[in-house]
Amino acid sequence: YHAGGAGAIVYLLVRFLLWLTIEHPVIGIPVDIIVIALVIFWFVKPSKKSVSVTSSPIMAAAGGAGGPAQQMDVERAFNQLRRFDPKFSEIIFTDFCYALYGRAHDARGHGAPALDLLSPYLSEASRDSLAQLNPSNLKAVQGIIVGAIQVIDVRGLATPTIEISIGFEANYTEFTPREGDPRGEMSYYVRERWELERKRDVLSPGPEQATALHCPRCGAPLQKDTVGACAFCGTKIDSGEFQWYVLSITTLSREAKGPLLTSDVPEV
Repeated sequence: YHAGGAGAIVYLLVRFLLWLTIEHPVIGIPVDIIVIALVIFWFVKPSKKSVSVTSSPIMAAAGGAGGPAQQMDVERAFNQLRRFDPKFSEIIFTDFCYALYGRAHDARGHGAPALDLLSPYLSEASRDSLAQLNPSNLKAVQGIIVGAIQVIDVRGLATPTIEISIGFEANYTEFTPREGDPRGEMSYYVRERWELERKRDVLSPGPEQATALHCPRCGAPLQKDTVGACAFCGTKIDSGEFQWYVLSITTLSREAKGPLLTSDVPEV
């Protein structure tokens, strides 16, 4: 009933405007313009109901402020960084963090030598933090899925070295075979905070070199000699002189979720 009444009123209003435009165009045309402008304004104005603000669980766990203000601070910091590094791309940087996270946890499932191969990107302290997660009979870490990544903080833009704090939310599955359980499969939901550094004035590499698969200095495949230096250029990297370098890794939470890779278990 109400919808029909409103439709009738609109119909009568349109008829009146049409009559006014034909019979008295001097009055009708300006009125038509005003009505059309009001209709356009009504449909294009932003809706307050469409605006929502959510805080990141990573930020809450890591002690950050979160929210739009924090996001604006990070964006301003990245814009300032581009003054020194015009090739910096937030998308490529995020892809690099995704790739390094996956490679790091996969490597810890293959033992210390595999982790040490990533030393051009992971400090000794960060590698130790990852190794401490390993049970004694760990055989592999698989199913590594990063569900969320958050830039928490950017510091040091007024100095030669900048630092960035990254929050991760992820799932992975560890395999620890034991008597009576040949797979020893257990999945975990984790929150981690990574601290990275890099020389401020270094130019970022292109997407093909930003996957933590190459020597940060010469771009050759990761391969080390007997003294721990790059087998191709001979450079031993222990800082962010050429590329982003992880100073520390802190596990904020680690919750066992049971096996997730089998076919008869609900996905978490």
